[in-house]
Amino acid sequence: GSTPIQHILPNEYRKLATHLRRMSLIFTEQLSTSDGNTMLTLFDLMVYQNSPQVGREPAWFNRLQTLLTVNITSRELRQKTPHIKNYYFNFSPPVKIARTNPYVL
Repeated sequence: GSTPIQHILPNEYRKLATHLRRMSLIFTEQLSTSDGNTMLTLFDLMVYQNSPQVGREPAWFNRLQTLLTVNITSRELRQKTPHIKNYYFNFSPPVKIARTNPYVL
C-alpha cells in the first residue's frame, strides 16, 4: 500500500490503532477492491482478514467510509487506489480420472 490510514485520520489514529491492528489494517488500499474503485464493506473485511465479527459498524469505519467514498450506497471511492500487485489464479477444479485414485489438477 502507499496511503497509510494514519494520513487520512491523523488526529484519531492513536485511539484507533488497536482496532486497526486487530483487523491488520495499515493502508487505505486494504479497504478497497483490487481494481481500487470500490470500498469493501466491514463484513467483506472481516471475511477477508479472518477477523472477529462485530455487532455493528464501528465509528472509525463509518468515518473512513465518509472520507473515502463519493456515496456510501454505491461505495465508489473518491480517489481510485488500484493495488500495485494483482495476482490472478486461473485454474480448473480437480477432476478424478476414472478407475484411478489420483486427481488431476
